[in-house]
Amino acid sequence: MDFGGAPARPTPRNRPTPRGVAPHGPNELRGQEAGSLLDQLKLALHRLETEVKHEEHGIKDLLRHLKSAEVEHEKLKKARDEAARVVDRFEVGMAGFSQAYKQHMDNTHTTYNQVRGKHKEAVGILGRDDTFKYHPAYKREGDRFSGTYYSMPPLERGEEKKTLADKKTERLRKKGIL
Repeated sequence: MDFGGAPARPTPRNRPTPRGVAPHGPNELRGQEAGSLLDQLKLALHRLETEVKHEEHGIKDLLRHLKSAEVEHEKLKKARDEAARVVDRFEVGMAGFSQAYKQHMDNTHTTYNQVRGKHKEAVGILGRDDTFKYHPAYKREGDRFSGTYYSMPPLERGEEKKTLADKKTERLRKKGIL
C-alpha cells in the first residue's frame, strides 16, 4: 500500500522481513492517525449508506405517486371520453330541437307578417270615405269610429346564436380535447 510517500524499498529475497515496530519515515501513517482516518472513512461510509437508503425510499414514494397519478389520469380520461359521448348525444338531440325551433320561428315570422298585412288592410278599410273615415294619427269631431292608434312594427329575424354548450364544445374541439 502506497500512501503517497517515498516508494517502498524492496526487501531482498534472501533476507527475512523484519518483525516488530516498523520505523516511521516521512509521510507514513502512525497507529493513531490510521485509526482516525479509518473512523472518518467509516463515518463517511455510514452517511453515504444513510443517504442511499433515503434516496431508495424517495424513489419508492415517487413510484407510488406516479402510479396514483397514472390511475387518476386514466379515470380522468374515461370521464372525459364519457363527457364527449354525452356531448355527441346532446348534439344529435339538439340538431332535432334546433330544426324544430327554426321551423317554429319561421312559422311565427310568416304568421306575424300575414297578420301585420291584414292589420294594415283593415286600417285602410276603416280610413275610406265610404266607411268610418278613420285616420290613425288623430281623432276628429264627430268620428263614428274611435280606436287606439297602433301600427304593428316589422318583425326582424334574430340571428342564430350559438348556445354556451356549442361554444364550449367548439373550443374543446379546437384544442383537440374532444
